[in-house]
Parts: sequence; C-alpha cells; structure tokens
Amino acid sequence: MRKTIVLLFILGGFYSAHSQDLIKEIKALNSKIVSDSLQKNIIEPLLDSIAFLNNTYVTELSKMQIQTKALEKDTTDLNKKIKDFEKIIGELNKNTVKKERDSLQKQVAALDATIAALNLKIIQSEGQIVEEKRMAEVRAKKEKENGRRELLDPLTNSYIKSSFDSLINSITQETIKRDIQLIGNNDTVKIIMSDLNTYFKGHAMLSNQFDAAQLEKLDSQLTKIKRPSNLLVKLKNNIKNYKMYNDELKKTIKYIIDLDERTLAGGVPKLEKKKLDEVLPELLTYMYDYYGYSNYPYLSNIVLEILKRKKMSADEPLIDLLGRL
Repeated sequence: MRKTIVLLFILGGFYSAHSQDLIKEIKALNSKIVSDSLQKNIIEPLLDSIAFLNNTYVTELSKMQIQTKALEKDTTDLNKKIKDFEKIIGELNKNTVKKERDSLQKQVAALDATIAALNLKIIQSEGQIVEEKRMAEVRAKKEKENGRRELLDPLTNSYIKSSFDSLINSITQETIKRDIQLIGNNDTVKIIMSDLNTYFKGHAMLSNQFDAAQLEKLDSQLTKIKRPSNLLVKLKNNIKNYKMYNDELKKTIKYIIDLDERTLAGGVPKLEKKKLDEVLPELLTYMYDYYGYSNYPYLSNIVLEILKRKKMSADEPLIDLLGRL
C-alpha cells in the first residue's frame, strides 16, 4: 500500500509540471500569433480543454491526496494496533510462562513434600523393622534359652545328682565332649566333667605300655578328685600296682624264653606236649597269683598272645613280647 501511494505522488508531480510548461509555451505562442485567425478557432478551445483537464487533474489529485492521508492515518493506526497487539501478546506470553513456571514450581514443591514424607515413612518403617527384628531376636533367644533349659536341665541334673560311679558306668569321654558343648558355662558340671576326664584318662593308661613317669603324674591328678567312688579307688590301686604286674609278667616271659633255649620240641607231638607241660604251669601260676592282671588290658593281651603262640608251636619265640614290656 505504501508503494502505491508513493507511485501516485511521483506520477502526479510529473504530470502537473509538464502541463504547466505546456501552458506557458502556448501562451507565449499566443502572444506572437494574437492576430492569427486560428486564435479563436483552435487555440482558445484547446486552452479551454487543457484548463479543464488541469482542473480535473487537480481535483483528482486533491482527492488522491486526501485518500493518501487517510491511508497514511489508517496505516499509522494499524501499526499502532499491531504494536499494541504485539505488546499484548508479549505480556500474554510472559504471563503464560510465569503461570506455567509457578505451576511447575508448585508441582515440584508438592513432589518434594511427598518425597520428604515418603522418606520419613521409610525411615520410620526401617526403624520399626529394626526394632521388630531386635524384639524377634530377643524373643527367639529367650525361647531358645527356655527350650534349651528344658532340654538341658535333665542332662545337667544327671551330672549333678548322679553318683560318680554311676556316671563312670553310663558315659564315655566322647559323651563328655558332646555334653560340655551343650551345657555350656555351668561351673559345677564343668568340674564334674573334668574329674571324669581325669578318671577316663587314667583308665586308658592301663591299656598302654607301662610308663612310670606318666602313671606318677596321673596318680597325682586322681588324688585331687574328692568324690566318693569305689571305681576311683580301684583305679588308683591298679595304677599303683601296675609296675608289680608288669615286672612279674616280665619274669614269667624270661623263664619261658630260657626254657625255649634249653628245650626244643621240633614239632614232635610228644615233645610238644612235654614242653607245653613245662611252659603252661609257669604262665598259669602268673595268672593265678596275679589274677588282677585282667585289670590291665595291655598285659592281658600279651598273656593271650603267649598262649596263642605256644598253642601253634611250643618252640614259638617270645623275645619280642619281652621287648614290649
């Protein structure tokens, strides 16, 4: 629209200037040809026509100028309205962003509050879980202790209330190892078990080769046991007499070895019988005079070995058995 208005101004100005120059030239020519007969017939009508056209142009130009001013005013008003609209749009955009931002901030704040509440619940729940777990462990431990006590009280009482001899006859060292883990820290029972272990250790020594130093040490430990017990007294006597039984068996074997060196049966039945008639009485004398040898499993096994060998052959050597004593 602005381009159209400018073009009209340019064309109007050009046409108006050209018309004025033409009129001036015609007037100059008219002054020269005043007397010409064409003055009235051609020039004057032409001037009238030009004047008419000029007036018409001026009128139209005036209208166009009025219209141009109106258009310019409309354009100015329109530009103003456009700026107003742009301002309004900017404000609207600004307000919209602010509202959206405020809305988002509110949502974020709400979410933060929710998260904080959930975290608090989680902490409270975890604390409750820990407490419940602790209480459950306490209850379980208490129930376990109660159940353990119900199970172990009879066992504990059996050690405390039973006689020492009764315990010796009813349990073993393996039983003590098992029971001491079950009973735990009961000092009374621990002392009883310690005494029982000492007894069983002493009894086991009778199944081993005679060792004077070990037996003396063990006898000292057995003396510290202050419990009424016939089996304990018997064990202490057996340990005390072990040397005597061991030495007498040595003498018996030496006698038989000496006999083997002096007499040879050679597998002859009569000689075998004769030689056994000499060997067996000597061995039977030991078994009769020292009948308590059966309390010494180690010595009993050697006696049985002598009988086994001599039954196979009266000449069977015994020198290795002497080395075991």
